[in-house]
Amino acid sequence: MDHTALLDSGEWGADGQGHQQIGADCMPDDNKPDPGARYWRYQAVRVNYREYPDDPELVIIEVYLDRADDSLCAWSAEPVGKHPSGETIEELIADLTRMLRDACEWEPVDFDELRVGMRFEPAEAEDTAKRGFG
Repeated sequence: MDHTALLDSGEWGADGQGHQQIGADCMPDDNKPDPGARYWRYQAVRVNYREYPDDPELVIIEVYLDRADDSLCAWSAEPVGKHPSGETIEELIADLTRMLRDACEWEPVDFDELRVGMRFEPAEAEDTAKRGFG
C-alpha cells in the first residue's frame, strides 16, 4: 500500500489549519517500513474538557511520524482514543501490548497542542520503570 498516496488523497481529515490528519481506520499496518519512510505508533495524549478543566483525561491515539527526524506528520482525527483490535486473541494481545509499551515510552502531550513537525519527548527511564515496562 502506498501510504504517501493516502496522505494526498481525500481519505484523510484536516485539522482545521490545513494540516493532514490520519483517521485511525486509515493507519498503515506496518511500523517503520523502510529507513526513508513514515511510520506510526501509539501516543498518550491529554484531552481537556471545557466542562471539567481540572480533570483532563488521558487517551491513546495513533501518530504518524517522519522516519528521518521522528517529527509528527499526522495523527488520529479525533481525541476519542484508539481501541485495541485484532482478528485473533493473539493479535488483540499484541495490539494491547504495543499500546502499553508506546504509552510508557513517550511523555503524554495535550491533544490540542499537536502540530505537524513537532517532536515527542521520550519518557524518563525511571518513569518507564515505574509504569511496569522498565
